Amino acid sequence: MINEGRAEVAVWRIADASEGALLAEALPGAAALMSRAFGQMLEQVTEASVADIVIRTGPASDPAEGVDPRPAGRRSADESYRIEAEGQRFVIRARASEGVFRALLTIASRSHDGHPIAMDVEDAPKWAWRGLSLDVVRRWFPCDEVERVIDLLAILRMNVLHLHLSDREAWRLELDGYPALTREASHYSTADVERLVSYARQRFITIVPEIDMPGHVAAAVSAVPALAARPFPAPELAYLTWSSPEVPRFVGAVLDQVVALFDSPYIHIGGDEAFGMPEDEYADFVRHAAAAVRARGRLPLGWQETSRAGCWTPSDVVQLWVGERDRFDSANAYRNWPEEWHPAIPALAAVADQAVGDPARIAAQGAAVLVSTSDPLYLDRRPAEPSLHPEQNERLRTVGNADYEPTVSTSIRRWDPARQPDIVEHGLRVAGIEAAIWCESIATFDDLALLMLPRLAMVAEHGWSRDGRDPTDSGSAWTDAWSRLGFHGFHRSSLVFGEPSGH
Repeated sequence: MINEGRAEVAVWRIADASEGALLAEALPGAAALMSRAFGQMLEQVTEASVADIVIRTGPASDPAEGVDPRPAGRRSADESYRIEAEGQRFVIRARASEGVFRALLTIASRSHDGHPIAMDVEDAPKWAWRGLSLDVVRRWFPCDEVERVIDLLAILRMNVLHLHLSDREAWRLELDGYPALTREASHYSTADVERLVSYARQRFITIVPEIDMPGHVAAAVSAVPALAARPFPAPELAYLTWSSPEVPRFVGAVLDQVVALFDSPYIHIGGDEAFGMPEDEYADFVRHAAAAVRARGRLPLGWQETSRAGCWTPSDVVQLWVGERDRFDSANAYRNWPEEWHPAIPALAAVADQAVGDPARIAAQGAAVLVSTSDPLYLDRRPAEPSLHPEQNERLRTVGNADYEPTVSTSIRRWDPARQPDIVEHGLRVAGIEAAIWCESIATFDDLALLMLPRLAMVAEHGWSRDGRDPTDSGSAWTDAWSRLGFHGFHRSSLVFGEPSGH
């Protein structure tokens, strides 16, 4: 019942009067998430006359901009919806189950204290790809914690979880034939991945897997020494060479496993920071790895350094990540890094110094860019403004990447991928946007929440909103839901949530 100050709604009765039974696919995920995040229940009824919510087929909407990351069967599905108040009930008009799912979460989020509020909403996404890259290597996230992240993405109307599954420190995906990779570390089994992909699919989230190659492979080389073509002076300088006999077999086994487990049309091959690797060997590896992904019927995706291999086409996507003010500074590295890392700094600089030319290379190859620019989309950057909770300010002395200059959270309001200078200068096509959270400093789930929220909500609003609404509105409107999902430790930003009393 629509609220006029009357009784609390604990259960929504919902009827499907749409063409094509749109509720069937939307109901399981929506019901679970409405209960978990908002404390509300859905009960399907057959008669529209007794329903609080009725689903009807709506008109088509203009498609979102960018590149669709969804798997076969969902690509090009219309995410738009309209919510209308008709007497004492809501009518949802949508063209696809995904629109119904998003409409139900909108109703739940606007039903304050269990009381539904009359509304007339017409909504559709701006960008087709709206993601978060989660580093599960530097900090292990068991399945239940990944599911919390998936739930958060769903209520924020994001649609991609990019899982960074391998790096120098560990290898997190069970791989048939290579048991040594995961013998010493927590990892996702085949059953775990199947569980997560199914959970995400119910919530209209696509999991994009990343196996980072040919650099960031110290864990793999340590577990499988035959992968190393030569000795490496430091773990940061380990890399895979395609001409090594074991490497093509290994990469093939990795891709076979990933393709079998994940339904994403995109497979991320990494490609960043292959420090110390000769340029010709790097380009050869990227070309072969991308071709191997295509040979398995999927689309390769890589970080911006992969543009240096010259193998991308107008149908491809490259992930842009190096922010202008975050370019590698050798002098700063010598001052601040441990002395044992100093021998690797020249190799790091040789790779990083080429980043300024990557946008031009991407443009020349015609690929689209998935925008993950470190400023402002790397959420391990510390927020510059204080928290309303003093203990959070103390924790932020150690949580977050100290190499990045802090930025106020609301700077995201002023950012627009379509106006980012390197994108404008080179006329790059935007595939979508993806925030990233790197976990070197994260020890607990509360640490993750502290860095990720409310800024991820602002990024999500940029990805969805076509009407230019203030992204900080996403902050205070969702805090109860964040806490219900387990993100109790989110940053109580003084800019988003107001100044402390007495100040």
